[in-house]
Amino acid sequence: MANNDKAYTWFVQDFSDGEANMEKFALRFRTADEAAAFKAKFEAAQKFNELAKAGKDDELVWEDAIEDIEEVAEDDIDTNKTAEGGDD
Repeated sequence: MANNDKAYTWFVQDFSDGEANMEKFALRFRTADEAAAFKAKFEAAQKFNELAKAGKDDELVWEDAIEDIEEVAEDDIDTNKTAEGGDD
C-alpha cells in the first residue's frame, strides 16, 4: 500500500490483551484527499502526544471537540441479544 495514495498503514503496540503486541493497521479511503486529511490529523495527534509526554504543555495545539450527538433510543430495540435471540 506504500504506493497507493488512497491508503494509509502504520504499526502500533496494542495493549488491549494486557501485554504489548506489535500490530499493523491499514485504512483505505475513497479518495486521495480523504487519505491525506486522515494522515494530517494522525501526524498532528502523534506530535501532540510527543509534546505532552515531554511536558511541553505550552506548545500543545488543541482541536475543537466533536459535538455530542443526541442519542435516540427506541424502547422496542432488543439489545445485548445474540443472532439466535438469546441474551449474551
